Amino acid sequence: RAAIEEKYGKDLLNLSRKKPFGQSEINTLKRALEVFKQQVDNVAQCHIQLAQTLREEARKMEEFREKQKLQQKKTELIMDAVHKQRNLQFKKTMDAKKNYEQKCQDKDEAEQAVHRSANLVNPKQQEKVPGRKSFCKTQLMYSLWPGYLLLGWI
Repeated sequence: RAAIEEKYGKDLLNLSRKKPFGQSEINTLKRALEVFKQQVDNVAQCHIQLAQTLREEARKMEEFREKQKLQQKKTELIMDAVHKQRNLQFKKTMDAKKNYEQKCQDKDEAEQAVHRSANLVNPKQQEKVPGRKSFCKTQLMYSLWPGYLLLGWI
């Protein structure tokens, strides 16, 4: 559009300057033709200025579009990083949960085994079982400490 406006303006200027018309005329017609020539020059200048304005606006819009592309890329990179981090934390949490459930199951199985074997053990060894059970629970809790933090239990 800017190129068309500029070409049209230049063509009008060339036409008004190329042909010396109205020089043989006198009085009112000569003044009218001079005014017409001046108006054609003014219209030509307006079209040339419009072309320059259109080019400037197009340049500004292109710069804005480029800035928006860069901003969008930055935002996408940030969102990808956040999404990856979230997925990684979710995976760690689920692994901690599985580990916790497995340890709890192992503890329950050990308790059942203790109850089943209570009849087979002498009383002195049976007195040591609650202390050993407490020790194992403590060890279980410390081994799962990061999992507790991830799951929000502590």
